[in-house]
Amino acid sequence: MTEEYRKTARSVLFLLTILGLLGIGSTLLAAETETRIGDPNSSYASVEFTKDGRYMVWYEGTNGNFRGQMWHCAVDPITGALNPPDGKGFKAFPSTAFARANVGYDAKGPFYVGANARGEVYMVRPTGAKTGKMTRLAAPAVPQRKGYYPTQDDKSKKAYVVWATRDSDSSSLQYIDVAQPSKVHTIETQQKRAGQRLTAIDVGFFRVVNGAPLVTYGSLDKNRRIQIKMKDLSKPGEPAHFITTGNHNHIDPYGFLDPKGELYVVSGIDAKALMYVYKYNTRTRLLEKKSEFEPPSSSALQRPAMATSFEPIFHNGHIYGTYQVNDGGSGSRGYINVAFQEPGEVWLVDITSPSKPQKKLSGDTRLIRTEPEPVTLKERILVFYNAAAPGARIMSATWQLRRSEVPIK
Repeated sequence: MTEEYRKTARSVLFLLTILGLLGIGSTLLAAETETRIGDPNSSYASVEFTKDGRYMVWYEGTNGNFRGQMWHCAVDPITGALNPPDGKGFKAFPSTAFARANVGYDAKGPFYVGANARGEVYMVRPTGAKTGKMTRLAAPAVPQRKGYYPTQDDKSKKAYVVWATRDSDSSSLQYIDVAQPSKVHTIETQQKRAGQRLTAIDVGFFRVVNGAPLVTYGSLDKNRRIQIKMKDLSKPGEPAHFITTGNHNHIDPYGFLDPKGELYVVSGIDAKALMYVYKYNTRTRLLEKKSEFEPPSSSALQRPAMATSFEPIFHNGHIYGTYQVNDGGSGSRGYINVAFQEPGEVWLVDITSPSKPQKKLSGDTRLIRTEPEPVTLKERILVFYNAAAPGARIMSATWQLRRSEVPIK
């Protein structure tokens, strides 16, 4: 090793140390690490991870993705490798694109809940990479339901499941207490507007707040703006209430409790490549805007639009998050068409320090990318997401499973 080489190496090491102390080293040192994993012949149409990061729960689309199969597999806590590598560990129940399972968590540990094509509701508790305990819940079988979302509160012995029941004229947001699954509570019923396929519940999509028995969802105010409402599932007799006001439409809001127990909601705004970060004020019972973000000008998309699918990452006292943004430049209109059928990117943002540079996590290949799911492991943080070739349609694509390293140290 030459003396010149040693000097260069020492200079680089010194620079990296200073950057690390300044808190900007991870951004400058990170590189895009997008990798395709899983079985190239399987369609990973929906992928979720249990709150403890131990299991991947996913829907394999078959028959044009409308019908399919629920699976779970284990996740290596060090490397993030799937066990088995194709994700086909425990074969749970057949499902559909609308009734597929989502993950929950209670004092007993992780579980997931969804339904089959007949509307029969199943709860599965993983017990290993290839094993699980599956139970049919005594909720009425209703094929018209969509979007099963259980609560995720590791301190609670109670668990709730929220869904929407749709017919030709309306959508009803409903839920059950898993301990009393035959009793269905209705939160709100929304009528479809003439000529429109979706209600505010479908656009300001309903989500269970991560860490609490709360659900947020979209509802029209008197000016026909999509505001966010919130409902406490542990209090059946207490009505939902608006937690936003103002002149914006809220798209796909995601709520969570931070490590201090404070409630945040991050929401897409007006179908733009823009998200607002809100914090809940317990005195006013309203969300207060704390910051906003959009993808940087380095985005390769022609016209970035429809920022959605935010999910938080807690690390070293900061709240980071991953989100997707898709290309609105082709003239596509509507949430589904843009978010699931146009090329997209996955980004990392630090909402604790909004001025800190964002990092693009996805690669440069022009692909449809949707629904990023971050997973915190013992020694690294990964984000998984779906991808498909440009021009693919949501119900006929063979959805790839892709993964990137999240550059947080």
